[in-house]
Amino acid sequence: MQHDKFAKIQVTNNFPGNATVTIHHIYSTSPDEVHTFATLAANATSGADLQVSYMTGIMHPGHDYWTAEVTVLDGACAGTWKSFQGQATLKDSDNNATLTFMVSQAGFNIQCHENNANPGWSTHP
Repeated sequence: MQHDKFAKIQVTNNFPGNATVTIHHIYSTSPDEVHTFATLAANATSGADLQVSYMTGIMHPGHDYWTAEVTVLDGACAGTWKSFQGQATLKDSDNNATLTFMVSQAGFNIQCHENNANPGWSTHP
């Protein structure tokens, strides 16, 4: 299926240690779009290295689903953190935008222009 809209995703590491972050995006039944960002220092924001595709409109009632896996490499929170799946549907206002998602001990914060989600961690150290 050809998707007609795109958004770029960057991520901020709010863990108190260096971390690698992998973001998974699924639009309805389309294949998983996955990106692992280069190691981020605490409180650092990546480049917008993940481009995700989606569709909008009455003929395309799909939803966007997101998960994150974070490996905190050092510090008090060291270990692997995996999120529950969050639903934050991309809209027309997200097209060609750069969206900043955040990871921290509190959860995986998904920030779209019109929809947000903050799924907690399904597994963590």
